[in-house]
Amino acid sequence: MQDASEHIPLVHLRWEHRSKQRYYEAHLGTDLMEDIVLTKVWGGIGKRNGRIIHVAYAAPAQALQALQKIIHLREKRGYTLVSEVKV
Repeated sequence: MQDASEHIPLVHLRWEHRSKQRYYEAHLGTDLMEDIVLTKVWGGIGKRNGRIIHVAYAAPAQALQALQKIIHLREKRGYTLVSEVKV
């Protein structure tokens, strides 16, 4: 469980690669136990068989570093950010 003094922003990002008809999403937040969780979702646009992975982190800095790596990789692989929500 994270320390109350450490705040993790709630983030939802979605990228799409139109020519490949693929999408990728990243959700950063906390679960019911207040653990920091990064959820990664990907698949084909309009398809029903996507994938989802939840990864828990011990510290906000680790989770934010993992999110930054995802952002860098999506841009490097030609995905376009189509939705960004931060709370």
